[in-house]
Amino acid sequence: MPLSVNLITQSQEVPALDQVRPRMAKAVTPSHTELRRVIAIALERVGPLKAAAAEMGIDRAQMYRQLQNGHLTIARLEALGPEFGAELGRILLETFGPLSTPKARARQDITEIRRLLNELDQVVELIA
Repeated sequence: MPLSVNLITQSQEVPALDQVRPRMAKAVTPSHTELRRVIAIALERVGPLKAAAAEMGIDRAQMYRQLQNGHLTIARLEALGPEFGAELGRILLETFGPLSTPKARARQDITEIRRLLNELDQVVELIA
């Protein structure tokens, strides 16, 4: 008997059934990590997502689900070919590489500027 009382207190009264809407349970809880974000960006840059999913042998919805829940396999990503691999590598390097911090980028820029100034100095020496 106490069980039925608990069920009644959890229910809500509605004037008509038209106001009752089912709530869909989420099949996949979104879990976004930096690596998943990088893979998603690479997929978008290489071409249409529908074509990428077809190359992996799955539909686009399944690709989204597997990317979100972390079950998109390396074998499926390899099926996208070298263009995807190269783009993924570029984005990984930008995101996680040695120049991923502002300080590292600034030091790299300073080194490049010094190299260019040295080259310019050599050109001026040749002209004079």
